[in-house]
Amino acid sequence: MEKQTYFYKGNLKRKNFKPPSEYSYITISNSVDHKFLCPCANYLQSQFSAGSPQSDYPCYCGGNLAIGWNEVRHELLKTSLHEDFLTEDWVKWQYRMIVWKLASIERKLFNYHPSKQLTFDNVKMEIEYRYNYLILNHFI
Repeated sequence: MEKQTYFYKGNLKRKNFKPPSEYSYITISNSVDHKFLCPCANYLQSQFSAGSPQSDYPCYCGGNLAIGWNEVRHELLKTSLHEDFLTEDWVKWQYRMIVWKLASIERKLFNYHPSKQLTFDNVKMEIEYRYNYLILNHFI
């Protein structure tokens, strides 16, 4: 099998250069299973390394250190979004599409946009935006 060659515009021309494979496993079918590391894991790590506890890290996981679509739904319900419209199926579908979209952006634009796109806060913000746009503007 022949290696693929990637060409970029300008001074970024490189041959046989592949993007990092951090999110190469995320596809449209398995993106709903993607889990984020809870920010409270940073709190636990800083507590062991620095010796002084810090309370800046919110906890969304309830102790298991993994955040998925269900935790996103619970966080959005805490912000007074209507539970009848924020169903499990709707949140799961939106989570799937947003995780897949942000992972694709990171795979394609890793040279041009080095900041992290696939984060829990970005996914939560996108779902809240879609809720406000789709549900509130069109159904209520």
